[in-house]
Amino acid sequence: MAKFNRDLITALCAHPNCTEVVAIPRRMPSPPGPLPAKLTYVTAGLNSKLRYVMSALNVVRSDSRIDVIFCPLINLLPIIFLLRPWVRAPIVAVIHGVDAWKPTSRRFTNYLVGEIDAVIAVRELTKQRFLGRAKLDSDIAFLLPPAIDLEAFRPGPKDAALLDKYGLTGKTVLMTLGRLASDERYKGFDEILELLPASSKEIPNIVYLIVGDGSDRPRLEKKARALGIHDHVVFAGRTHL
Repeated sequence: MAKFNRDLITALCAHPNCTEVVAIPRRMPSPPGPLPAKLTYVTAGLNSKLRYVMSALNVVRSDSRIDVIFCPLINLLPIIFLLRPWVRAPIVAVIHGVDAWKPTSRRFTNYLVGEIDAVIAVRELTKQRFLGRAKLDSDIAFLLPPAIDLEAFRPGPKDAALLDKYGLTGKTVLMTLGRLASDERYKGFDEILELLPASSKEIPNIVYLIVGDGSDRPRLEKKARALGIHDHVVFAGRTHL
């Protein structure tokens, strides 16, 4: 999601008809790196809901020329709609996956979903599930799949240090990168683990590398041991490979 947001902001800044893009991050776990020339990056609201709301209010109060507001998370809709007295710009929700598949636990947020002006989905399945549960007209929904920068992400030689760190030298590696959350088991970690006993017989040197962390990790580690394939699974945690 962070990479998608960065690509979207970069594309907007590159558009010749765009004079300025203002981004207000809620959290910033790592430095943002180089920023586009037209981007104003407001960090006054980091790590505090109250400061975040005040930061957003300060932005719209100081600039009435806002033409469109992008909401990167459904749960931020209440804050976005708080800005309506100062700016009547269209609100575009950006949806990625399970966050949009089913109603949230907040009734007011679910109500506001029906008030958005447009929605951008990263894949067709998410778009259709969101439209079905939100009862929105399909004409306001657009598909914008994530892009891949082939200059930055492409096959290359294996890093000897990483192979040594995770014991992967000479191994056939199957890798999954994702959050290990107890409420997001649809991602398929369990299914891969259950396939490993049979797969390891056909491919003795196979290793399943799981990159990511979360509340479900202890259960998955226990399951790997119970299936007898713990020697074929590496939990790398939340790490910068």
